[in-house]
Amino acid sequence: MILAKRKGDAFERHVRDLLKGYGFDARRSPMSGGIKGFGLEADVISKTFPFFIECKADKSAKFWKWYKKSELESGAKAPLVVWKKDRDDIYCFLLFSDLMRLITEKTIMKEKIKKPQKPQKLSLDETSGLTFSKKQQIRRKRT
Repeated sequence: MILAKRKGDAFERHVRDLLKGYGFDARRSPMSGGIKGFGLEADVISKTFPFFIECKADKSAKFWKWYKKSELESGAKAPLVVWKKDRDDIYCFLLFSDLMRLITEKTIMKEKIKKPQKPQKLSLDETSGLTFSKKQQIRRKRT
């Protein structure tokens, strides 16, 4: 159970970072969407992203169940289930009508979505002062 929680938390952070890379303000919800009634039910919260985000890092594909749950909690925003299977691509599940509304209505997206910013690689001089823990050094030797 603890491993599944860690995996889910890491996936939520990854989705948050992807949204930030595309220029949206995004943050993880406290307690991973466990706070009800304050607009904090989503796993990742964004004022500029037009969807209610429910993140799932799971081997099963229970899209219908997850979507119905997020639909009840989403309020005014359209629900979007973001799903990832182990070491696979990230997929999303939403109503086709919500997708078409997003594409056709200019009022939903105030500004053009920009390409994600790629992280810059550090130069040799910048990495010379970095220290690694013993655990990281052992892991590097194995790979």
